[in-house]
Amino acid sequence: MIYYINYRLNAIGQAAVTQKVLEICSKKENIYPDAFFEDAEDARNDIYGSGGQAFEIHWTLTDSRNPVVVDVWPEWFDEQILEE
Repeated sequence: MIYYINYRLNAIGQAAVTQKVLEICSKKENIYPDAFFEDAEDARNDIYGSGGQAFEIHWTLTDSRNPVVVDVWPEWFDEQILEE
């Protein structure tokens, strides 16, 4: 059996992602911060692969009209041990 760790946003992480998205996209309508939860989890899960420790909010959604990179932090996640 092969075991690996999967990271899922915890309540702290969900609140942090929600706050960041609402700050960055405050002037846009119909922005759903929970739509970025998977992006944050993918960023954390890819740290040891080819990915980074951040996710990007597309420029069309931001107030600045520039893409914005949001760093993710370990305390935002709970570990989930999975077996294959």
